[in-house]
Amino acid sequence: MPRIARWLFGGGLLALGSLVGARPAAALSVFQLELVPPSAAGGQPLGGSLGVAIGSLPLVSNTTLELTGVSVDAAGGAHFSLDPDVASAGLGVLFANGSFLIPTLFLRIDDGAAAQDLAVPNVTGMLAFSDGGLVLAQLESAFDVDAGGMAGPVEVHVVATPEPAAVWLVAAGLAALAARPARREIAR
Repeated sequence: MPRIARWLFGGGLLALGSLVGARPAAALSVFQLELVPPSAAGGQPLGGSLGVAIGSLPLVSNTTLELTGVSVDAAGGAHFSLDPDVASAGLGVLFANGSFLIPTLFLRIDDGAAAQDLAVPNVTGMLAFSDGGLVLAQLESAFDVDAGGMAGPVEVHVVATPEPAAVWLVAAGLAALAARPARREIAR
């Protein structure tokens, strides 16, 4: 290969490599959240947890948001979970301002006697972040569920924060990093 062709080919690869390297890193962030008061459905307190996966943090543009796990119990005995028969039952979009939309949330409600699958349209809410936008601090949403056999729609209000164990693990990791002495390079 002539020298000029090698130079152009090598320069082209270098330019391509710098463009690829210049893209922002997109990493999936997964959080486990615990429901806290005033979470309630139809006036009954709710308890349990949500698994949340976010496409890329910190938020600089729209990204994906997915409920990866729902395990919620109402004081009246009903258990809410994602519908296991629907792939991506809690998939939505997270907007750069922290608001989100799940176009259709597919839930299964089991009251102990029977299970019922529900498709809840237009579930919206807000996410709050801490640690420079890298840690999910709170999820809040309010929506109505219209299930057969109920007298009209049931209002659902969900507030979820990181589980205390997760907060302690993050705090312990940050404390260990802060306490670690700076490494010095040894001159050769």
